[in-house]
Amino acid sequence: MKIMIFGDVSTGKSTFAKQLGKKLSLPVIHLDEIMKQIGRDNRTDIGNKIKTLVDRKNWIMDGNAFTKDKEYRIRKADKIIVFEASPWVTFAKHLKRWAIIKFGSIEAIGGHDVSLNLKYYIPYIFFKFPKRKNEAIKLAKSLGKQITIIKSREQANNYLSN
Repeated sequence: MKIMIFGDVSTGKSTFAKQLGKKLSLPVIHLDEIMKQIGRDNRTDIGNKIKTLVDRKNWIMDGNAFTKDKEYRIRKADKIIVFEASPWVTFAKHLKRWAIIKFGSIEAIGGHDVSLNLKYYIPYIFFKFPKRKNEAIKLAKSLGKQITIIKSREQANNYLSN
């Protein structure tokens, strides 16, 4: 089973992937960890590493990294789970996550970039990622992939309990 999870920033993708991996006894790959290890700007090496991992038999892959290899992952995935929230909700959740991690309440999961970096995140959350997300969903639909859209923590919990 190959499950691709992507979606808006700070919507719970990594936490969900970890829980789903435990439930299904599948290995979980956090793309943020790979990008942190290799270096976020090294697109070629990141893309090659992701392709190697995608070619494995079973996985849950969490993260976006759409400038690296989205089409290959979508083609190889058996299921696609998309986390969606409005840009304003996403931005608020990003600020909240940053504050919680910054002041020590929780630890980041999956190698997340925990910097506030508003110069990057404002255009990404409001303009870049929504377009990339919609293109990925459109491609997945054109390939006949099974797609689940999750818009709330309640929906995520219901998915995990079924």
